[in-house]
Amino acid sequence: MSVAPGAPPAASEPPAPEPAPGSADQAAPGSAPGSALESAGLAASELAASGPAVGLELRFERGRRRGEALALVAGALRIGTARTNELQVREAGVSFRHAVLHVSADGAVVLEELGARGGTFVNGAPVQGRRPLAPGDRVRLGDEVEVLLAEAAARDPREALAVLVPPTVARELPEVDDLRLAAATSDALDEALAAAADDDARAVVDADLRRFADDVRGLLRPGLVPVAPAAWLRWAAPDPLGCLAAPGEVYVLVRRWEILALLPDVAPGEGPVRVGGALGWLLQGAARLTPRRVDDLGGGAWACEYEAERPMLGRFARIRAVGDGRALALACTPAVVPAVPPPRAAEDPIEEALRRAHDTHRWRPPPRGAGPAAPPLPPGGRYGRLRHRPERAK
Repeated sequence: MSVAPGAPPAASEPPAPEPAPGSADQAAPGSAPGSALESAGLAASELAASGPAVGLELRFERGRRRGEALALVAGALRIGTARTNELQVREAGVSFRHAVLHVSADGAVVLEELGARGGTFVNGAPVQGRRPLAPGDRVRLGDEVEVLLAEAAARDPREALAVLVPPTVARELPEVDDLRLAAATSDALDEALAAAADDDARAVVDADLRRFADDVRGLLRPGLVPVAPAAWLRWAAPDPLGCLAAPGEVYVLVRRWEILALLPDVAPGEGPVRVGGALGWLLQGAARLTPRRVDDLGGGAWACEYEAERPMLGRFARIRAVGDGRALALACTPAVVPAVPPPRAAEDPIEEALRRAHDTHRWRPPPRGAGPAAPPLPPGGRYGRLRHRPERAK
């Protein structure tokens, strides 16, 4: 439920009822990413809901989470110490269910105070009931926590995918944290080439990066990959890695067999249709894939498994896609190509030459069915055959 900015506060209105599980306003409870990402220096937070982003964020100015940022999306953001809240804040003065932020798709934000004992303040003034917020407003919860509503700044893909990925997706695929950690500790293209030990190592790294860039251009949708490799290629030894950002709040991390992406709401519908639509939007030729197995993970997230005898998209034998339509994580298994056995090297060149000559001139029976069949001999032995040749019998 949202209220248009400028509406008078309703102090006597009871708190809005909690949305039913599985509804559009219900979001999966989140938890901050692991300590590995935090040690890499990336901000960590939860995703409020699975709706479209509105270009606003909450920045923590005071409290234990100072320095973190939370991107707002359309929906209801419950704030409090309870684990069922979309934004869990465990600080002194914050109640079990302290307040609710109602965010509409057009960017309107309304703060609803739920009668918390520690109080809720906007720019120093206490709030009773509901109050619309604007960028630049400071909201204080109790005495220790203060957040600033601000315009969302342009993010680095590594930071955006560390902050905005729903915990449901991150928990389902362990490769997500590994990919985000590799991106956080990766080196820029020029730094990776400069750090090579010698010219040979530099040539190997450069060839690996170029090959990876060609593979990514052939895999992702046209126009998503910049022409200049230095704009998006990075090196996370021993593998290259791509960090892509496109207009419309599109962020992609891609490695050889893992992809993590945040996309606009490109797939209308519900359930696994949104995951399939996001997959078809991101990868070339993936729109015709059909999942063999679908699992409901709760909170609007689904897991789809794709498997085929022939390589999918020319390179994958199995794809596991987890997402909610906006966030999409892929863990792929490459197709196994039978290796060609190397030629046998003879220890003795004379022995090898003799073996080849023997194989070349060895008599082999002709294949069955080659040429006309020989006529059968008549029965009766030598004298029986002579009866068939009267001219000789005489």
